[in-house]
Amino acid sequence: MRTYKSILIVLLVSAVFLSACGTVAQSATTPTQPRTISVNGTSQVSVAPDMASISIGVHSEAEAAKAAVKANSEQTQAIIDALMAAGVDEQDIQTTNFSIYPQDKYSPTGELLGKFYAVDNTVNVKVRDLESLGSLLDAAVKAGANTIYGISFDLENKEAAIEQGRKTAVENA
Repeated sequence: MRTYKSILIVLLVSAVFLSACGTVAQSATTPTQPRTISVNGTSQVSVAPDMASISIGVHSEAEAAKAAVKANSEQTQAIIDALMAAGVDEQDIQTTNFSIYPQDKYSPTGELLGKFYAVDNTVNVKVRDLESLGSLLDAAVKAGANTIYGISFDLENKEAAIEQGRKTAVENA
């Protein structure tokens, strides 16, 4: 009798195991996964710039903070006036940095002679007429600019180029 029970248990366990391994027929009520296709496309659009952005600055030093700030402010205003006289709109000139800090002054033999104050003032300038870029830089230097850096070129309106790039990328895909 024990043998029959053992055989019956083995058969039942085997049947359960085998039924779990079978496939289930898909009924009409089972939703199907949507079929998708993924594509990639690339595009590159080259457009000549129509504007530039430049950081123009003044570095001044004096023994007193007040004197350093005054000299720097006058020099910076002279630069702004020169840029506006050269045709740059006042709205295209923006102060981006103003800092003042003390510095130690040493003799050639390494003796501390005292302190002086350094002042930095930087304005960012948008140049919309690229033909005038050289003369604007020259005017800024003549007016007292002693740091010019970060010249970058850009487009005023990028939407047409972006749209062209998207269209070409879709065609490529």
